[in-house]
Amino acid sequence: MSNAEQVPKGLLSQAVALNNISFNLARSLGPAIGGLIVLAFGATAAFAVNAISFMPMLESLRRWKREPEVSRLPPERLLRSINSGLRYVLNMQPVRRAMGRVYTYCLLACWHGVDDEHHRN
Repeated sequence: MSNAEQVPKGLLSQAVALNNISFNLARSLGPAIGGLIVLAFGATAAFAVNAISFMPMLESLRRWKREPEVSRLPPERLLRSINSGLRYVLNMQPVRRAMGRVYTYCLLACWHGVDDEHHRN
């Protein structure tokens, strides 16, 4: 969901600016407020407040009537889609590098976890 789907084109630049301000404000104030809640009421209360804070956004998404978008492409079968994705990754060097890093990181993290489990027993 993008800002362009939610506001008229004439208000798009203001919507993007407001989105950036609210994101940076939340990123700045959120941890401080969370720390105060943990200090005053404990970690459980902080998690509860965090969960409750998502309710207005979820309710607004529930009420939002999004215009259905008609696909300009024909439907594609699952295996053909997977094949297309793999071809894309193999042919795009930056994506291939990123996927290689993710694979290596996950493989090493998995081995580290198995190694830790082995040493605990």
